[in-house]
Amino acid sequence: MSFTESHSYTYTTLDIERVVRRFTADIIMIAQSSGAITEAKAREYAHDVEALAKKGYLKKVDLTLLSSTTEIRATQYVVSTTAGDLTMSRPGGVLWPRVVNPDFRVVLRYTEEYTQPAREAMKNKLKITWVPSAADTSHSTLKAAGGRDYASNSWGMQQSQPIKSQPSNAMLNGLTNQLMPTVTAIPRHCSATRCSAPKSTFNNIGTIISQISTATGMLTSATVRRPRNWKGPGINRPSTIPARMQSATQRVR
Repeated sequence: MSFTESHSYTYTTLDIERVVRRFTADIIMIAQSSGAITEAKAREYAHDVEALAKKGYLKKVDLTLLSSTTEIRATQYVVSTTAGDLTMSRPGGVLWPRVVNPDFRVVLRYTEEYTQPAREAMKNKLKITWVPSAADTSHSTLKAAGGRDYASNSWGMQQSQPIKSQPSNAMLNGLTNQLMPTVTAIPRHCSATRCSAPKSTFNNIGTIISQISTATGMLTSATVRRPRNWKGPGINRPSTIPARMQSATQRVR
């Protein structure tokens, strides 16, 4: 199937498929990194996005990661049918963090052509049961960041990524929950900590990183000596005499 609009903007369903493959890669990456949804569920969302896009019913896709009711990450994909000046970027930039009490929200915006008869016709072709939503997708609590363009001929999706400028407590707690199962009562070479002490793993990591030593698995103790005179005698200690090097066996001509 091909589509033609004014100003010679043309595209086919193959162009839509190429672009939606980038979107699919993004949402799968979000699912794998955040753990908020399964990869199978992410593919179901991508399937519906492609099905609606091919019929000309899709206007915008909004993906949001929340911790309880707090927005943590969000990205939007705005459909363009005059995307001749856009370029096809590689998918990525959506490695979202794991948070406590994660909630993944997908909100679709439709074109005027998606009438009630069209909804009835598409009902059995979609994998997700979509319901009306009054969710605020302005993401006013997030800071805007750069995005990517996915386009093939004149059909494309412009991605924007509102993100928080600083890590939130939800992100820190999410990382803590991932590490907590490996926290021991008294980690080796570290100060004693309670097994369930919050952020005890981070304290131990900080202790290890602060040591300036070869990676021997042991802490290095530092000693301080009184200053001595310049060129004065040092401490007599035996030193190992290095083995004698073998004579050269080759000549450079």
